[in-house]
Amino acid sequence: MTTIIERLEAVRRHYNLSGRGLADRLGQRPSTVTNYLNGTQAPKLEFIENILRLFPEVSAEWLIRGQGSMLIVDQPDVAELKKQYETELLVKEGIIKELRSIILEKNQDKQSLDRQQLVG
Repeated sequence: MTTIIERLEAVRRHYNLSGRGLADRLGQRPSTVTNYLNGTQAPKLEFIENILRLFPEVSAEWLIRGQGSMLIVDQPDVAELKKQYETELLVKEGIIKELRSIILEKNQDKQSLDRQQLVG
């Protein structure tokens, strides 16, 4: 398990910020942020809250307790995804059946005129 100091450092690295850059973004003194990042001083709750406000995609559970993933991932609507994939699957199955039919007709020399023009 990582420490809160390591997790704060991971946030800083993830957003490609220097200690000073993070301090500027948070409106903190660089020396204060440096003390938090190197473990000289324990980060105050206000600092943690500011991190979570500045980076809303960072999981509070991860930052404070070290549990879960660093970033909150939006969970897609399962029903919507299912509907989307079922529709795509039906379309693809229809295309496959049509292509199969064209191939069989071509192989049997029983191809209709409109399909001959389509396939060549």
